[in-house]
Amino acid sequence: MLAAILRALRGSAALLDGSDHIRAIQPLVTARDAHRAALDQWASGQLDSGASPDLVLDGLVAAHPLRLMSMVALTMAQNAEIVAGLPTTGPTPHRRRDIWSMFVEESSPSSIWLRNSLRTALGLALAVLVARGLAVPYAFWVVLGTLSALRSNVSATGRSAVLALVGTAIGVLVAVLFVGVASGQIAWLWVALPVLVFLAAYTPAAVHFVVGQAAFSLLVVVLFNILAPTDLGIGLVRVEDAALGVTVSALVGLMLWPRGARGQLRSALATLYQAGASSLAAGFRSMLSAQVEPPEAVRAAEELAHTEVIRAEEVFEQFLNERSSQVPPVEVWAMLLNGAKGFLVIGEVVDWLAKHGYVAADTGTPATTLGSLASEAIANISRLAEEIRGGRSLRVTVRRDVSKELRRAALASLSEPGVTASPQALRAAIGLVSTADWLGQLDVLLHDLEAPVAETLAGAGRPWWR
Repeated sequence: MLAAILRALRGSAALLDGSDHIRAIQPLVTARDAHRAALDQWASGQLDSGASPDLVLDGLVAAHPLRLMSMVALTMAQNAEIVAGLPTTGPTPHRRRDIWSMFVEESSPSSIWLRNSLRTALGLALAVLVARGLAVPYAFWVVLGTLSALRSNVSATGRSAVLALVGTAIGVLVAVLFVGVASGQIAWLWVALPVLVFLAAYTPAAVHFVVGQAAFSLLVVVLFNILAPTDLGIGLVRVEDAALGVTVSALVGLMLWPRGARGQLRSALATLYQAGASSLAAGFRSMLSAQVEPPEAVRAAEELAHTEVIRAEEVFEQFLNERSSQVPPVEVWAMLLNGAKGFLVIGEVVDWLAKHGYVAADTGTPATTLGSLASEAIANISRLAEEIRGGRSLRVTVRRDVSKELRRAALASLSEPGVTASPQALRAAIGLVSTADWLGQLDVLLHDLEAPVAETLAGAGRPWWR
């Protein structure tokens, strides 16, 4: 399987480099199945020969990192196929975001793109209303000023508004000097026009927003003097209209979204944690409960969790682009986002085991023990979600070490008489060992997330203007 992993990684690199004839996923899937069968055969042989359950348990646990690496390589190879524009192969092809599914996902009230669109539309509508109500001669400048200054939070909008006004004033001042020097010689204006068009388009992102606004204002004055020569009062009108536009932007930002993506990030992560908890709960029930979990329910929970990952990533990207003072720092939010992805990875592994016949419900008491520990872990995920959302601590008990309970349950499943009497009994015991190992990983992950969640609580009471 190690050779198949290396081949899959090299194949992924080749796909990203432009080659489309290297398909290494199916050999990796075959190697994973063969490795799983070899592990089962090894465990059965060891137990039949009188080896201690401790030795067999340690051997099975030692194989888990390699199996996890094979799963990572499989996911990377499928992602490489998507990037290369090829149909995904493998046992569980990735669900692509087609136009319709993207529309449905982004039509949710929790979608940051929907909120940004509505807020921008309302800001532009208000700018049009103000311009018409005041009978502004060049009303489109008011709308343009609103659009140029509007940002995702009020502090960033305020800064961009000030910079827009400063840049506009500088541009108009330079325009007055330039048009005055040209002294009505329109040829000079035509020579300057392509240079000003380039500067107005290039400088906002490449140099500075102020420089871009100055270049655009200079372009406006020169263009008006080419089309319909007028006095230099057009520059003053430009400054007045830009001031109206950026004022509308500041008011819209203050009324609709003063905290920007920071407040939305809390909500998105909390929703993601709840979706991850629901997905894990469905997976653990399929693995540990005698009651059959409907496959469509498990699939629906997984799809919802993946959708919430996409939404949280979009909010996090917006949060990064705000460039405002971020308390707690970006690293804390990144740890929380990656932690939620860890929930999904664990859920996918447990779901794979259940689908391939490693359901541990038949192990009896050990399965009941793991079911109780899984419920406790899922309750902790829900608690973290509410702490992130509400900004206050909800922990009422001290964290306890569950590693010994997990190991005892795994040993008990391997120690049952007749565990090797049938392939089904052996698979149930191995499934329980794997589930115990992943519950241990989940417990470690939850412990690691306590500190970053606590940092978010410390910054929850921070006022929106800071």
